[in-house]
Amino acid sequence: AIEGDIAVVGEPTANSSAGLVSVFRRTTSGWIEDAVLADEKATAFDSFGCAVAISDGQILIGAPGRNGVGQGFIYTYNGTSWTLDAQLIATGAATHDTVGFAASISGNEAVLGAPHAASDRGSAFVFKKTGAKWAQIKALNGSDTTAGDQFGASVGISDGTVAIGAPEHTAGEGAVYVFAGPSLTIAQRLSLSGTSYFGSSVSVDGS
Repeated sequence: AIEGDIAVVGEPTANSSAGLVSVFRRTTSGWIEDAVLADEKATAFDSFGCAVAISDGQILIGAPGRNGVGQGFIYTYNGTSWTLDAQLIATGAATHDTVGFAASISGNEAVLGAPHAASDRGSAFVFKKTGAKWAQIKALNGSDTTAGDQFGASVGISDGTVAIGAPEHTAGEGAVYVFAGPSLTIAQRLSLSGTSYFGSSVSVDGS
């Protein structure tokens, strides 16, 4: 992920898959490593860095194996170093859901995908920052997803619009669900006939 002069690179299989993230900064002499981020309480297979995103100087990192459920971490720069600002823990998530397999952040809003929730039907969790505190505001599900669809395998968010990919929907044809409005209801389901794993990756810009 990249924003301005900052680039973020995840390495989820580092340290017996505990994972780590490298932050690079562009200088007049080129890109240099600015920091290495790691969860101090990480254990093997947490996969910290499986997904990374950056917005407004905030780095969002997914760790889908954390505590067997998965979660997100947000780091901010204090002028001298990157420090942990918040941990995003999904309410209602269960073991093996892989929360943080996919991650996206836009200003004061963030979304984490959990494609293995509910027998791989999948889910996604939206968080919002109010003041200095991040809190979950919505759990999203596909209107017609079933076990194995992996809704949440990819996620994107921008200006209150959320896109969630379900690449295994309809026997692997795939679909993308777009949520919008104050209550984040489904605005449209995007799909094409004859596709293969449509929705494996998504990105959103604007509303």
